[in-house]
Amino acid sequence: TKNFSPANKIGDGSSASVYKGMLPNGMTIAVKQLHNKPDQGKLDISNEVQIVSTLRHPNVIRLFGHCTENDQQLLVYEYMENGSLNKALF
Repeated sequence: TKNFSPANKIGDGSSASVYKGMLPNGMTIAVKQLHNKPDQGKLDISNEVQIVSTLRHPNVIRLFGHCTENDQQLLVYEYMENGSLNKALF
């Protein structure tokens, strides 16, 4: 994500921003950075991790991991080319 550089931002919504990143092994990933909401943030990430980690389907991107440290709430996903499903549909 190059420290969450605006140049690497690939999506933005009311609850999170998404950045393109790269793991040390060269794999491209998508990192979802949840916006800080004091009352709701930890519940949101817990629910998303619980639901998405159980999904196994070729048409659903994989969740590789998550991190909740120092007011940062991050979800690390498989990266898919060609933008979001929302862009494709609308």
